[in-house]
Amino acid sequence: MKLTLKKFIFALLLVPVFVSFSQAQTCNDSLVYDIDMIKQNAETMLVYSVTAAVKMETGESLLAFYLEGKLIKLTVDNSENEGYMIAELFFKDGFIRHVAEEYRKDGKFYKDYYYFNNNKLICYENEHSGDYIDSILYSVAEKKWLEKADKYLLAIQ
Repeated sequence: MKLTLKKFIFALLLVPVFVSFSQAQTCNDSLVYDIDMIKQNAETMLVYSVTAAVKMETGESLLAFYLEGKLIKLTVDNSENEGYMIAELFFKDGFIRHVAEEYRKDGKFYKDYYYFNNNKLICYENEHSGDYIDSILYSVAEKKWLEKADKYLLAIQ
């Protein structure tokens, strides 16, 4: 009976490990890689781009980078305001593809990364803790950045 009880307890201890491994990542590595290549290509092409700067009434400074008339990157600087935030948004074919956001919370600086495919958030990571996993956080983050992107796109037109 002791041996069976030990096996049962051991099995119970393994269940959370298997569950956590199965939920450890919701990001699709292949799509993330493709989006990272879009970002890298945009960064490489910045030397050939035309820029436009806009200061929003909310205090955010926008710097848009255009290549052959198409928006490839938008830098948002809100560091002078109370809610410190700097973000880089990358676009391809008129869609937001990647956001790198740096912000301050409780006196510490954090960086989050958002990967989009056809206006759908497919990966949401923190530079230290990895994938946020939580579907509610994904929904909130997706809505937040799609709304912000629309607001910024209206401002630079």
